Amino acid sequence: MINKYLTILTYITFVNGLSILEIDPPKPTNHALVARQVLHNCPWIALSTISTMPAIKSYPYTSLQSIVDGFDEKGNGVPYFYVTSLDQAIIDIQINNRCSVIASMAELDWCTKYDIDAEDPRCQRVTLSGSFVWVNNATEEHHMALDNIIRKHPQFKDLPKAHKFDVAKMEIKLITLFDWFGGIKTIDLDDYFNANDNNEMLLV
Repeated sequence: MINKYLTILTYITFVNGLSILEIDPPKPTNHALVARQVLHNCPWIALSTISTMPAIKSYPYTSLQSIVDGFDEKGNGVPYFYVTSLDQAIIDIQINNRCSVIASMAELDWCTKYDIDAEDPRCQRVTLSGSFVWVNNATEEHHMALDNIIRKHPQFKDLPKAHKFDVAKMEIKLITLFDWFGGIKTIDLDDYFNANDNNEMLLV
């Protein structure tokens, strides 16, 4: 078992001398880029809100939401949503818009490919906490975000208009990452948003 994990660790650090970014998630030492990479590659997140349901009022409540991170293939690190106010999570947010989201590489085949359990810290996951806000539909931001949402989730074109889906995003206050042994890491917001400025391509 030890030799098996050593083989995995060697592989996910170097392959044929290439940076792991060019072929797989980035090295665990580049924490801000790992956080960006995880969010960029995951098509959905778990959204936790503060419940307004009488039976569990003020308890955490969790739902799944499809996302994109930005306007195009490059991503900008901001999760954008296309949601309806009929969703219980959105009902909660209309009362208290504080929330957290988590994205995990367990959503993809990377962790299972190397026989890494979803709970294993090497199966990278990022948690973003902040405020859920609606994007003004008269802005270019709204137009660009919606275009990217439809591009990545084309079935959204057929959502019922009567449910009044609209674009929202998270204003991020805190980022934590679990990508290696030793507990979570807090990611500096500036480092996070600047993580791919040096022509470092994120996976799509």
